[in-house]
Amino acid sequence: MNGTTLILIGLMIALGILIVLNFTRLSIEFQTGSAYSASNPPLYRYMAILDGSDESFVEDIIIGMDRASEDYSVVYELWSFTGISKEEAILRQLDIGIESKVDGILIQAFSDERFADLLVKAKRNNVPIITIGEDVPSQEKVSFVSYNKYQMGSRVGSLLNPMLAKAGRDKGTIAIIQNSPLFDQDQAFAIQEELEEGFIVTPITVNSVSERILNAEGLAKAIIDEYDDLVAFICLDGEETLGVVTALKDANMMDDVIIIGSDDDEEILDFISRGVIEATIVADIENIGYEGIFDLTKFNKGQFVTQYRDIGVKIVDKDNLPLYLEEEGGE
Repeated sequence: MNGTTLILIGLMIALGILIVLNFTRLSIEFQTGSAYSASNPPLYRYMAILDGSDESFVEDIIIGMDRASEDYSVVYELWSFTGISKEEAILRQLDIGIESKVDGILIQAFSDERFADLLVKAKRNNVPIITIGEDVPSQEKVSFVSYNKYQMGSRVGSLLNPMLAKAGRDKGTIAIIQNSPLFDQDQAFAIQEELEEGFIVTPITVNSVSERILNAEGLAKAIIDEYDDLVAFICLDGEETLGVVTALKDANMMDDVIIIGSDDDEEILDFISRGVIEATIVADIENIGYEGIFDLTKFNKGQFVTQYRDIGVKIVDKDNLPLYLEEEGGE
């Protein structure tokens, strides 16, 4: 046996030890503070890897995953990343999950050749992957859980047309602040398709650096300053929605710019009732977490899992707000 062979054997042993230690660490973390133990293990152990930029999004996902975990006797370990290097961290954690051979991974996807390579690796290692956020074109994933963004864009565009006509606008810029985990170019394209000629849908890309420099209100002010023909804001999370309201108030432009918000925070719904915000997009984010865990469990049990699961989305305006509050137990 030559020296090169010995080195290779040593590296393989070291790698094996790291994998075992990593899986042991996962097992300990899964069971700490839970009802499970070595004598009473959970049915499956999963990993959830999320973009943590939108805290309310992550919180809602967790609520759904917690409910599903209790319903199906499984556990999961959560990893949420923010900052400039968050995509690198997500890829690194995905690789760790695959090497640890967890029973499944729910992950917020993004377009990257390395991500696609890791999906291939997961399939080869029999680790099922369910993606949320962006639908990456890969046969290696089990399923994609989200809402139909093109359909939602069409609904938003149709909603805007009569609002713009009522405001006496026949042209102008409609700004979409594009830092939501669920944003997709199809959504902007669908909105543009539905609008009357003369309106330009402009996605405003927010990267990690600018998020540090500008909060939601500051970002809205920068957009107001840049586009003198601004006629509408479409906001894709609650923080943006409230920031836009404040920025427009400060600029004395509340009567000049239409706001389509997102989320159903109490303050946002109050603004809906007072006509400050015209409508808000409410996606059932909790259901993404629930269905993701549910589908991983079905797959592990050998049951059929659809390749795309569409979650519910509602558009709440002043007219249907009372009914929405009644359905949600708000009144």
